Amino acid sequence: MPSFLPRWHRSIKEIPVSFWQSLTGENQIPFFSWDWLSELETSRSISPENGWQPLFLAFWRGDM
Repeated sequence: MPSFLPRWHRSIKEIPVSFWQSLTGENQIPFFSWDWLSELETSRSISPENGWQPLFLAFWRGDM
């Protein structure tokens, strides 16, 4: 049985879009959309300066 390695990511951009979308599916709510989360980070709407720190926990199998 493969083991999983937990990893924290400080940006959604550290997680490949295709991996994210394979988990959320096509009928996702906007709050789970990779593009929406990326835009929040890019626009600095979520940032430590604004009281929000993006942080994602992912469990990886293998090298990811």
